Amino acid sequence: MAQVVKLKRTAVSGKVPTTSNLELGELAINTYDGRIFFEKDSGTATISEILTTNTENYITGSLTLNGNITATNITLSGDLVVEGTTTTINSTTVNIGDNILELNYGGTSTTSGLLVKDSTGGSTTSGSLLWDATNDYWKAGKLGSESEVITISNIITNLPSGVVSGSQQVVSSLSNQSINLGTGAVTASYFVGDGSQLTNVSATISENATVTGSFSNVSSFTVNHAFETKNVIVSVYDTNDSQIIPQSITLTDNNNVQITLSSAQSGFAVVAKGGHIVSGSAGDASNLNGQPASYYLDYSNLNNIPSGIISSSEQIDSDLFDIDGLVSSSAQISNYGVFAELNGDGLISGSSQLSGSTLDAITLNGPIFGSGSDSPYFTEVRYNNSNVMSFNQVYYGNSNGSYFSSGEYQKVVTIIPSGNSNNYQIVGRMTAQNAGETHTVYFNAALRSNTLPALSWTVNYHEEYNGGRYINPLLWTKQTTTAGFILAFETLGTIYGNVTVDMDVIPRSTTLLANVTVNTNQSSEQSSVESGYTSNAFTKVRSQQGTTMEVYGPILPDTTEVYDLGSSSKRFRDLFLSGSTIDLGGTLITRDDSGDINFKDSDTQALKKVVVNELQIGSGATARKIKVDGDGKIQFSDKDDVATEDDLTLPGGVISGSSQITDLTTYKEEVENYSTYEIKHDLNEQYPIVQAWNTSTSQQEVPTSITSDSANQVTVVFSSTFAGVIIVKK
Repeated sequence: MAQVVKLKRTAVSGKVPTTSNLELGELAINTYDGRIFFEKDSGTATISEILTTNTENYITGSLTLNGNITATNITLSGDLVVEGTTTTINSTTVNIGDNILELNYGGTSTTSGLLVKDSTGGSTTSGSLLWDATNDYWKAGKLGSESEVITISNIITNLPSGVVSGSQQVVSSLSNQSINLGTGAVTASYFVGDGSQLTNVSATISENATVTGSFSNVSSFTVNHAFETKNVIVSVYDTNDSQIIPQSITLTDNNNVQITLSSAQSGFAVVAKGGHIVSGSAGDASNLNGQPASYYLDYSNLNNIPSGIISSSEQIDSDLFDIDGLVSSSAQISNYGVFAELNGDGLISGSSQLSGSTLDAITLNGPIFGSGSDSPYFTEVRYNNSNVMSFNQVYYGNSNGSYFSSGEYQKVVTIIPSGNSNNYQIVGRMTAQNAGETHTVYFNAALRSNTLPALSWTVNYHEEYNGGRYINPLLWTKQTTTAGFILAFETLGTIYGNVTVDMDVIPRSTTLLANVTVNTNQSSEQSSVESGYTSNAFTKVRSQQGTTMEVYGPILPDTTEVYDLGSSSKRFRDLFLSGSTIDLGGTLITRDDSGDINFKDSDTQALKKVVVNELQIGSGATARKIKVDGDGKIQFSDKDDVATEDDLTLPGGVISGSSQITDLTTYKEEVENYSTYEIKHDLNEQYPIVQAWNTSTSQQEVPTSITSDSANQVTVVFSSTFAGVIIVKK
């Protein structure tokens, strides 16, 4: 009979053995639960359980399986952590009891959400619902082409810029339509509409539709409308309410409009907010007044044509300024004297379309002007890309009499600064013509407004004339209310002719051009300086009368020791100086108060040697000359060298007791404005006696210190600058 091995067992549900119940490697069975246990020891004895297919109890601890788990149902009572790249759930319905599903947990992606594949079962992902963490909004749509999801908080900012064509959300007529935004508030920068149907408004709602700005005697100005948009309409009118066509209109920003006129004018500008919607219909958008373009190219269809209109191409050839056969007796052009070369055969005349002699804001491309009386005439010339104003004006001085007379004044140009730190420069010339004489003044004026009404200026001129002087340039200034400058001139005598002024006015910027006014009245002299202004003379730099030139300041070369005054073949005749010093490379030739000439060092004021071949003393028959002969003797002679005599032979040392030479024991030197002075006395005395006498007070001054530098030099220091005589005694 076979033996039956029975392991330790229990039939009690939930009973689990302990290490005291089992030996190492011994098995135990719970027959009720169907569980098998054994004891293991990996350093510490523990009870482990063998997994069976019908285990009904939970497994405690970790479970590692290599392979797939296939089960009909799996129930987890704790947390499920799945680690891997892809988790695939093949089921029809996924029920999740949690009310929050967190995606991208612990991840770093800036976009996360749901992707949806095609319904055909393919692998292509066609749709998505994603959260954009960069911009903080949901977006949905075709993968890669998602759009922001419209919410209550962003519905206004996501409205399209135009009407949605064909949309059920926008009907053909917006009357009696409403948009329900719930109880939320509508916030916007502004509302478009007349506001007549707004209800429940607790305060008055108003919006400026137009802004009016005035201007006075300017060619450029700015209007601040504060509409926060560049969609505006601008109209400009003069003081007679006639519309002005500006030269340019610049939208500086959303709140300012800069308007530039062709000249300085006065009036007002109206800025209206744009953005109006105009509705209507057209049968053919390419038609004009119901007619296609080809209709208007057929000139036979044109009506309301003035009589005598130019017809046929023979009237205008390639050169508009050389017209032959132009329609005559026309009502289109009159007063054609403004056109120099339009005066050809059969010129159009009698026109109401072109009258007067002024053309405003026209552009001439490559014009050809005539000469003589057919030349163009300009009062003022300005240039593109420049802030220069050029003027040429003649003045006759005949408003009171026939000519300018002495002591009269002529105003030329007036500048009224519009603010602080306005800079202007006026350069040019004034020419007075008097019979056969001319007097030309070349002037340069630099003008500036400081903190108004304070002004500053620098004005210089030089002149040339071949007879008499007839004009003086003047600058009149006003430093009170409405400060200003006036360039003028004063007449110095009767001028039997006229005065012509040719000048450039150069403001700091083009915006200051409107502050400049030229006196274009040829007969406008006055007997006094402009009321409220002070007359200032220009600084004269140079004056030339014929070939004689006078200067009114130092004459300096631009580089030292480079240029000469005269040459060996081009010499000046005489040099007249009123000063007392000539500086020859550091050696001074000076004239003292007694008229004696001294040669001194420019730095130390020590006397210098005069080296000559011979020296003549006196003049006439009693004159005597001293020179050294070939033997080294001092020779005396008359001025004609007829009578000569060798009087002295210089020995190697001083001749003691000689009646011709005495031993030098005293040295005297004049000093001017020195606080420290070195004297080379050549007395061969280490410790001489030094005295200082102030020649202005005839009193002796005591130096601060006296230092004997050597047997032949001392240094004298004074407490302040000293002028007088220093005497050194042996």
